[in-house]
Amino acid sequence: AAPGSVPASVSAFGALLSGPVAKLATLAKPLGDDISAATELFREAFEREAAVLAAVAACAKPAPETLQSLLSPVGEQMMAVGAASEGKRTDAFNHQKALAEAVQGLSFVAYMGPDMGMSLPAAHVNEAWQSAEFWTNKILKEHRATSPEHVAWVAQLKALMQEGLGPYVKEHHTTGPSWNAKGADAKTWKPTAATAAKKTTGGPPPPPPPPPPPPPPPPPPPSASAPAATPAAGMNAVFKELNQGDKITAGLRKVTDDMKTKNRSDRGGFVPDAPAGRAADAIPKASSGPPRSAAKPPKVALEGKKWSVEHHVGNKTLLIEGVTSKQTVYVYDCADCVVRIEGKPNAITFDACVKTAAIFSDVLATCELVNCRSVQVQCVGSVPTVSIDKVDGCQVFLGEKSYGAAVLTAKSSEVNVVCVPNEGADDEPEETPVPEQFVTTRGADGKWTTVPFTGH
Repeated sequence: AAPGSVPASVSAFGALLSGPVAKLATLAKPLGDDISAATELFREAFEREAAVLAAVAACAKPAPETLQSLLSPVGEQMMAVGAASEGKRTDAFNHQKALAEAVQGLSFVAYMGPDMGMSLPAAHVNEAWQSAEFWTNKILKEHRATSPEHVAWVAQLKALMQEGLGPYVKEHHTTGPSWNAKGADAKTWKPTAATAAKKTTGGPPPPPPPPPPPPPPPPPPPSASAPAATPAAGMNAVFKELNQGDKITAGLRKVTDDMKTKNRSDRGGFVPDAPAGRAADAIPKASSGPPRSAAKPPKVALEGKKWSVEHHVGNKTLLIEGVTSKQTVYVYDCADCVVRIEGKPNAITFDACVKTAAIFSDVLATCELVNCRSVQVQCVGSVPTVSIDKVDGCQVFLGEKSYGAAVLTAKSSEVNVVCVPNEGADDEPEETPVPEQFVTTRGADGKWTTVPFTGH
């Protein structure tokens, strides 16, 4: 670019900000505060990315530690987008998850070469959209026939990723961020008006930043009871982990024989009854899985079209009757419980539950389990889809009417599907573990194929 002019890569990204990104934020406003707020966090991530791309156009490729500092604001904002979907699930959950996956496309600026295990920028953006599309398909399934404004929001997010960010990256950063070989030192570079991308809104410039705060007090001396340091997150973690060298595996635990699934004695059967007065003792004490929230009053209530079952511990007699196909059942933060559902709900969701079971006859759409540990579900009628996301330990019992059900799993372990024959049949129940490990190989035709890993 000529001196004083805006580089093409910077102005093209500025057009994304003022066009597709701004339109997405506008379309989110009528959808409710939660969706609008999450979309605004997503927009801010693009704003911060613009500053990084201005540096890419103006500077020579920096050292890893300088690049880490440069990318930190984007990484922090990406974490904020992801954090919006954490906690108790709301009606905005699918939108928030779609944004949390799509925003990962911005991390193409961290690409440093094929050895880092990351796809080329255009492929990386496409992978981010494919992950987001899992959640946008859920939005379309729920709102296609009733809420065109949600459909428009999904269409705009898709257009931004596939017709906006993807082609932009392919044109301007094909093999990685296009650093300026004759540019300035990124460590000392400061953006100028000529290199900054246009903002999506007008108005006067913001006031100057406040003076820096006074230095913090010295840290307290370490103590034996001090908690372990929290792992680094976001883009900062990429560089910190890579810089450890051989020490990166020092914190891994050895898997002993008694920890292997095949040697465990607690794989079968439903949730056992806990001794009287000791329901809380039945809750596993392992640190993995969802944390238990502070004690809250248990609840079973019909809220609009959603049955809410929340905060129960040790209750084996939970019963929801007369559920219709226009209602959903949402079980949240329950431990050591059994929930029986009579009727045919549209969907059943288990969220942040521990050692809890559900028994139901029919479900119109989906039975979904997310952020759970040691859970079991039994369908004695029909269920089209069972979705399992971030679950450690799950038994799915399916009656003959559900043998054709689709079981979708993501980031889950120890998942088993048991096909239970009808009462009086001569067949035995058939248990099938869902693969946790996969092997991806490249064929002679140049295409990659992924298959479950079955051992050597």
